Amino acid sequence: MTTRFLLAVTTVACCLATADAGFYVPGEPFDIVSRNGKIEPLAFDPFRLRFGDIKGIGIAKEQPSALRKQYLGKRDELKSLRRPGFEELVRLGGYYYRLGDLENAFATWHKASQIRPPNYLAFSNLSLVLMMRGELLEARRFQADAPAMDLKSLPGITPELVKWFARVEVVMRNLLRMRNHELREKIPLMALPLDDLFGVQFVGDSGRYEPGQISAAQREKLPEDAITIVQQLLLWMPSDARLYWLLAELYNAAGEMQFAVAIMDECVNTRFQTELLREHQQLIGERLAAIREEAEKNEARIRAEHENKDFRRHPEVVWAAGIAGLIVVVLLVVWQLRLIARRWAR
Repeated sequence: MTTRFLLAVTTVACCLATADAGFYVPGEPFDIVSRNGKIEPLAFDPFRLRFGDIKGIGIAKEQPSALRKQYLGKRDELKSLRRPGFEELVRLGGYYYRLGDLENAFATWHKASQIRPPNYLAFSNLSLVLMMRGELLEARRFQADAPAMDLKSLPGITPELVKWFARVEVVMRNLLRMRNHELREKIPLMALPLDDLFGVQFVGDSGRYEPGQISAAQREKLPEDAITIVQQLLLWMPSDARLYWLLAELYNAAGEMQFAVAIMDECVNTRFQTELLREHQQLIGERLAAIREEAEKNEARIRAEHENKDFRRHPEVVWAAGIAGLIVVVLLVVWQLRLIARRWAR
């Protein structure tokens, strides 16, 4: 850790005593919004598209995505300013963060916090970037009970969204606390459990893991907005594979096995492969395969029954075919008899 970084952390620590961790940047869209006064989750396909887009912004490659190019352009535009103000610095830090440049994101948000202290936007973003840098102990020290949130300057913010972000950040604090505990316990990667954000065991009535369901007792513990909360956390932290796995388990508990296994496949393909994850992926995959096989059998049976019913409902078709065949046979016999009679006549 550099001396410059330590000085920055020390300065920010004095200001972050009442800050939480969240991603708040003026001009950035709110992906999860309130509808009719209620926060609703994104449907699975739109969420995956948005999640993939955000994740792709931070991937540097020879042919970057169109969205990454846009963020690179926005970053360069703000970098060219001689004396950027507070809002410009908050936005610039946000572009650095999305582009995967966590060091410059921290430095930029820290500069913003010096221009306008104390400010919730800068401090909350700083706490988040420290967590993503892996500085869990420092990030934990910066988190405390959330103060009255000051997000009114964000374009498009509503009272419902302010309450929503406060709720999500309570879960974020619990997440950081649990991961600090894992760090102290030195739990190996392959043995990492699910993030226990909701105090729920993902087991069925049998007491074991079951594809497509969860016991009634455990379901009662799950808040109605559990999927929405984890979606929000992932849109803030798209590189967090463990949170993505948790989202898969929430979909499985809701009976959406196809969504769950799609996410689990992605996690495994990105080399996040705990033993428990692979076990659950296999169980759900086998269950879905069995369901598809049974559906194909039922479809074939129904098709055969329909074909049989068609013949039974229209016996005249069978009679007509039989009579036609009989006529053909009779004509052939008559023709043969005529041939024989002509030969005898000679």
